[in-house]
Amino acid sequence: MNGFDILFRLDDVSPVTNRRIIVPEGITFKRLHEIIQLAFGFDNQEKYKFSFDDFSLEIIELNSINPDNINATTEPIDKYFQAFDKAKYMYDFKNKWTVTLEISQVEYEKDYPQFIEYHGRYNPFDECLNKDNFMMLLDMKKNPDKYDNLNDYVDWLEKLKFVNKLNVNESLMQMFNVPFKKVGHRIVEVEVDPNYSLDDFLAKK
Repeated sequence: MNGFDILFRLDDVSPVTNRRIIVPEGITFKRLHEIIQLAFGFDNQEKYKFSFDDFSLEIIELNSINPDNINATTEPIDKYFQAFDKAKYMYDFKNKWTVTLEISQVEYEKDYPQFIEYHGRYNPFDECLNKDNFMMLLDMKKNPDKYDNLNDYVDWLEKLKFVNKLNVNESLMQMFNVPFKKVGHRIVEVEVDPNYSLDDFLAKK
């Protein structure tokens, strides 16, 4: 079984904010969108699209057939990620959060994604609207004495949360219906006996 090692980099943001995740082959672009939303802490309330250089069609979520686009809901990522080593993801067409995907093909035995590492400890959030506001909030956290209007942004600053690798991996396993348990600071997949029957267990009680 193969997969894709993907570095998701939030464009035009300083300090560098990226998330590295390995995903299994066979997932759709919609599922990949949901993974990105989890990794960056967005609320999944706005439209999104994927695009590739030198490829005219965009991949978006469609409710009907459109010959000018590809449906993210049903289209698997495999053939695109085998052909391209970079892709673009845009979330929220008004405020234009853009993410560059750097893609590597890897051998991967899991049938669910794993969040491997990150740079940039804070996640953006939908309400801060755009990358300029996000960077301003990051600077306010780092250099509060520079700002006379800090009190005007208290609510936003409280919503600026650390990325939590453990929680993201837990959510990814739930997304893919993988049984797991927490062992210290790790999430461990639980092997389920295919012959196990809860009905048989209860019948013995």
